[in-house]
Amino acid sequence: EEGISGVKESRPALDKLIEAVVNNEIDIVLICKIDRLSRNLKLLLRLDTQFEKHKVGIKAIKEQFDTSTPIGRFMFHTLGSFAEFEREMIRQRTVEGQIKYLQEGHWNSGIEPYGYNRNPKLKKLEINEEEAKIVRKMYEWRTKEGLSLYKIQERLNDLRIPTKYDNVGLGSRKINGKGFWRTRTIGRILSSELYAGTFTRRKYKYLGRIKNEENLRPKEEWITIETPQIVSKELFAKAQAQKKRNIRYSKRKTTRTYLFGGMLICGLCGSMYG
Repeated sequence: EEGISGVKESRPALDKLIEAVVNNEIDIVLICKIDRLSRNLKLLLRLDTQFEKHKVGIKAIKEQFDTSTPIGRFMFHTLGSFAEFEREMIRQRTVEGQIKYLQEGHWNSGIEPYGYNRNPKLKKLEINEEEAKIVRKMYEWRTKEGLSLYKIQERLNDLRIPTKYDNVGLGSRKINGKGFWRTRTIGRILSSELYAGTFTRRKYKYLGRIKNEENLRPKEEWITIETPQIVSKELFAKAQAQKKRNIRYSKRKTTRTYLFGGMLICGLCGSMYG
């Protein structure tokens, strides 16, 4: 099973093996090492019980045990415990390495945010001056003219400003030869502290879910790093204040008032229901 974790309880080859055992198609399961069967002790014990029920033995080439004897079963359970322990140790070392990597200010989150490039040697963000000019323009349009995300979107697309995907050669949807700006992208740029000189990693337990208190990690687990500053903290604060004013005073062409208008939010992606 190339590239499939031994922790998972449902795996194509394992499911096929269990089906063969249940159908009494085999007499013995031959594996290289016990951790190739599973690195989850509970699953190992469940498989052992299921195999025993159908009188199917388990034998490992590189490990000596015989599940038909008491000492053999003891060895089976012990080796299974070691496999799970090894998996947890690898996981812990991996997480600790990732945390250290983030604490040092390295950027490892796919395509860099608009306004930045990733220095290949230092593996840190550095300002892309051409894109940074556009970021500053967005903040000016927001704070000085009070433009909504939709109005900023219209202006960027009318001016045929290339998107980040255009600049890295991954543009998909084209308008007059340029990528299409979306309000969601603009909203992220105008609400991310990244542009004001700081960025917090490991703030949320699950990425992509709604950013509420239930999804927050404890503050001691947060990692705040310094980033190259594109806009001042004062300008950033003004943009957040203008956002609240726009929401409060925006004119909507509505003829009815709905009880849950603007209140129902998708728990998976965080978007409002319509």
